[in-house]
Amino acid sequence: MNALCKEGETDKVEELLNDMISRGVQPDAVTYTTLLVGFCKMKKLENAKKCLRQMVSKGISPDVVTWNIFIDAFCTTDDVMDILINMVLNYGAQDNLAYISLIKAYAKRGNIDEAMRVLKRLKQEGLKPDIDAYSPIHEMLIDMGRVDDAKDLIAQMNEKKADG
Repeated sequence: MNALCKEGETDKVEELLNDMISRGVQPDAVTYTTLLVGFCKMKKLENAKKCLRQMVSKGISPDVVTWNIFIDAFCTTDDVMDILINMVLNYGAQDNLAYISLIKAYAKRGNIDEAMRVLKRLKQEGLKPDIDAYSPIHEMLIDMGRVDDAKDLIAQMNEKKADG
């Protein structure tokens, strides 16, 4: 399956998945994540959404790796925040990785307000932002010429580090 996905043969992978299911072999999170990687790599985002829905409907909860693949693929669409909300409300966020992926996605799009909103949400969830969460926002502020805001962000980061 993985080899077919790497070759972009997602149609054959779907056939293989359906054949497995018809023979009573239930796919696991790795199987669905492999298929998601293939769909996302081929920019078949509607297929990726369908695959994720099927995964969840089979009672398989996406893990952080799965969500990050999904978020990275959708970083150029308007669905990104919906993905985070769905992830947090339905599955919880165990660590910073999904939030950092979102912050990076918004940074790629040049959307500072949304990146800041995700950083705020990360803190509200009781998680502690690290350098990987702050860096894309800091770089974006510098690129935008908002040097004072970038300095404030560094001060905020240093305060959080001192708080422990």
